[in-house]
Amino acid sequence: MKTICYMRVSSPKRNGKSRQKTDSQKLALRRYCQAHGIQRPTYIEDHATGRNEDRPGFQQALDACRNGSCKRLICWKIDRLGRSAISCMRTIAELMELGVRIDVITQGITFDNSPYSKFLIGLFSILSQLESDHASERIRSGLAVARHKGVRLGRPLDQKKRGKLERWDKAGIPVKEQAKRLGVTPAAVYAMRSRMEPDPSNGNGR
Repeated sequence: MKTICYMRVSSPKRNGKSRQKTDSQKLALRRYCQAHGIQRPTYIEDHATGRNEDRPGFQQALDACRNGSCKRLICWKIDRLGRSAISCMRTIAELMELGVRIDVITQGITFDNSPYSKFLIGLFSILSQLESDHASERIRSGLAVARHKGVRLGRPLDQKKRGKLERWDKAGIPVKEQAKRLGVTPAAVYAMRSRMEPDPSNGNGR
């Protein structure tokens, strides 16, 4: 069974080149493998943001773990596996279920089927969920404050749609008919109206 050393940098390649390189990660991974007697590991790298879970190298590594040809995955830092803590924990949990050992060398963490590793994944999952919940709560609070202050949320409606809505309103065309003409639902028309800002050119915005 082979060992895979996975590396990732965020900047994509352009014309075959990337602003960021995986050289420092590869050197650290190579030294780790040498120190632990791991021979002929496979090095896989990605040049893409961790938000993209369809990264080709990442999917190659996952496929090898899923088909049983890889039983050990080594990475430089845990965030190389994903952008968010939740996505990282989801990946690690799946690999643990497959019997794959994960070594995170700079953070000194190993995930395997031991009780301690299962405790860690459970703890990290709880912390990840708390982080997500707190972020959502902050966003909701910020939106509530903005609405209370009368701030219009979202991008202003483009001038073409705005002009249509204004003409149709003056002509007394019902919202249902306006929605039909735009190919949207009546609720979408109301949402568009909420994004209509006063036009500075006609003096109403002053």
